[in-house]
Amino acid sequence: MLRMIACFFHILCFGLPSFQTVSGEPSPPFKESPLGYLTADAEIAVPAPQKKLFIVPQARLRLLNQTDKAVEALAIVNSYGILCEIPKYVKFLKIMELSEDGKTIFFRGGLEAKTVPIRIDSGSELPIEETTKTSWIVKCREDETEFLLAVPRDTEGISFSEMSRFAKFAESQKAKGLVKYKDSWLPAKEAEKKIALETNEEEKNARLFETLKTAADRGRIILADGTALKGTKKGSDSEKIYFSSNGRDFSLSPHDIMDISPGEMFAESLILDSIELLSDGLAKEDANPAEAALSYSNAKKIALDIRPASPEQSGRVGKLLQKIDLESKKLEQKLSSEGFTIYDYSIQPTDALKRHLEAGDILLKRLYWVSPDQICKRCSGTGLAPCPECGASGKIIKPCPHCKDGKIPCKICGGSGEKKCWICKGSGILWKRCPTCGGSGSVVDYSITSYPWSFSSQVVVSNRTPVVYMNYQPCWSYWGGTTTSRCPVCNGSGQIEIDCWNCNGTGLVPCPKTQDCEFCKGKAFIVERCPTCRGRRQITCPDCAGKGFSGDVKKDTEDRPAGGGFSNSPVSVPVF
Repeated sequence: MLRMIACFFHILCFGLPSFQTVSGEPSPPFKESPLGYLTADAEIAVPAPQKKLFIVPQARLRLLNQTDKAVEALAIVNSYGILCEIPKYVKFLKIMELSEDGKTIFFRGGLEAKTVPIRIDSGSELPIEETTKTSWIVKCREDETEFLLAVPRDTEGISFSEMSRFAKFAESQKAKGLVKYKDSWLPAKEAEKKIALETNEEEKNARLFETLKTAADRGRIILADGTALKGTKKGSDSEKIYFSSNGRDFSLSPHDIMDISPGEMFAESLILDSIELLSDGLAKEDANPAEAALSYSNAKKIALDIRPASPEQSGRVGKLLQKIDLESKKLEQKLSSEGFTIYDYSIQPTDALKRHLEAGDILLKRLYWVSPDQICKRCSGTGLAPCPECGASGKIIKPCPHCKDGKIPCKICGGSGEKKCWICKGSGILWKRCPTCGGSGSVVDYSITSYPWSFSSQVVVSNRTPVVYMNYQPCWSYWGGTTTSRCPVCNGSGQIEIDCWNCNGTGLVPCPKTQDCEFCKGKAFIVERCPTCRGRRQITCPDCAGKGFSGDVKKDTEDRPAGGGFSNSPVSVPVF
């Protein structure tokens, strides 16, 4: 296993961090600096600010270089770059893991690494971020990693310049009348034209993408070839919209749709819907000229609300209105040739319509002809009346059946007002280390024997420092030994009982007897959907049984109801 780890690191081969110059035309600096630039006239080594660096566990460092004996990784500390050298010892290889792309090392454990100088190639140009009395603080970049580096002012082989090499080259090109455009230098006017075209293209893409999003939200999209899609938006990302129409899924980009405004696109789609509804003529079984008429009306309303942003769009809107009027007239002419007229977005026989209007009849719900005195007074012909149960609010308020005044017995104490102390767990007792034996459970007796001039005496002191009486001056003394016995205070347990400071030894603490009801949140009432109207705020009018009128419907003829047999319940088309 260890051999595999060593071989794995041996096959890595990465170069040093380099800042290469380009022969001929210089490359722009990766960052502009108002303070100037440092140029390495020769290869230099910038010393690390510290000799060692502790790499913490779970750290991930940039791998810059490796040899047979060590790897070099870049650590970023307070935005400054520090290059660490880690020997390829087995104990270090065990805690290091190389990323899949081979650019970083993950440290499963911590280690202390030696720091080494960061080398800068000859010809490298570094932007200055800050200056101090002793050094230049420059910005360096290795692939996508940027870091600061303190270059001492007394470093040999570096030079300072207020302008970058590219800026100096650009000045010389500008004197020749050339401007940088992408990877080439072009005459100023030619470059300006290309930049303007590119800017316009980006603005166009952004505008078309906004149009595409709006059209997808409305469910109607017109493609660049004139195909109309009617469906549902499924999702989107930064470049595409995912749309479903007629069982098919589309992945649409801004260039896939017609270059018109959202309002124009919606109006155009309504017109196309109307034309499709009548594509097989009025004799078609499911033909709905009323819906087509409503679509034309909504399309015209949308077109009139468009505020053209350019003469070109103004011309398109004008043509759109003409197209709507033309298609509306075609529909009216088709109906007129067969003896029908559009009235209130419904289709009526012309002769019957004239007769009903002369008689003062009212077309109710676009379906029934009735006289004014037949209209229900309570619901005004709608067939719906305000719900009396909830006051047309759709909700009713009633006392909460789960509590009393919004309160229920406390679930912790059951309403007793006391609960078990959480410090002593209800025992009322806490245990403390015995101060006599220090928690050991035993005490030690020390014995000292001393011999004065004329007689000897023995003094014994328990758990204290031996004491020698100074009024006796012994010629010599010695230890008599020690004796260990059970602590008389804690009886050998090492702990003594004390009253709990939280409950004063009772084992109980105060607790509220009640708590807020979880059903009504302490309000004492709950709000429910009205069972009568089911939250709809209206009920079927009891006076007319939902018809909206009384009596019989007036027929166009003896055997034909109002409308001449056409469907006069047009689908509601939302207007934006």
